[in-house]
Amino acid sequence: MNSLPLEEFLPWDQTTFLVRSAVEACDNEEDFHALCTCRGKRSLHSMLTCFTVFIPIVRGNLDLIETLAFDFVKRQARQNVIYSEVRYSPHFLAEGATMGGKECVDPAPVVDAVTRGLRRGEKEFGVFVNQILCCIAWRPDWANDVVELAHKRKADVPCAVVGIDIAAGEEHFDKVSNERFLPFYL
Repeated sequence: MNSLPLEEFLPWDQTTFLVRSAVEACDNEEDFHALCTCRGKRSLHSMLTCFTVFIPIVRGNLDLIETLAFDFVKRQARQNVIYSEVRYSPHFLAEGATMGGKECVDPAPVVDAVTRGLRRGEKEFGVFVNQILCCIAWRPDWANDVVELAHKRKADVPCAVVGIDIAAGEEHFDKVSNERFLPFYL
């Protein structure tokens, strides 16, 4: 429990999430699973709030990150997936990073660990996997690193970096009426 921060600043809405007390309030494994599982979340911000629970446990642990990448490929194989792309922010997983801080971290070791895990999984399970590195809208200071890493790793096959995206959230789509698009669906 000590690896969990007491709280985490959420830059997208300028609030603080009380991480440790949320975990301590869990009565069982199912409660904890619901707290840190992103499945079914409708927005990037809801998903990232889940990340504040489990990322501190993973952050900076390159062996664990490699294992998680390997397990990703294993899960894809169990679902009969033959090609997949894994999308992640290497900065969030890097030693010393925080959700809303201004620290400078080195994302390269994270990409190395993910690549090792994906390659082991690809070799063992036969699933082709590439990577998409994620920029974070409220962390523009990380963007140049992401672009440089993607450029350096674009031909680093297997498990190359094949793209970059920007995580910015989609809440604005919920505020726009989709009624004008209804004729296209009928």
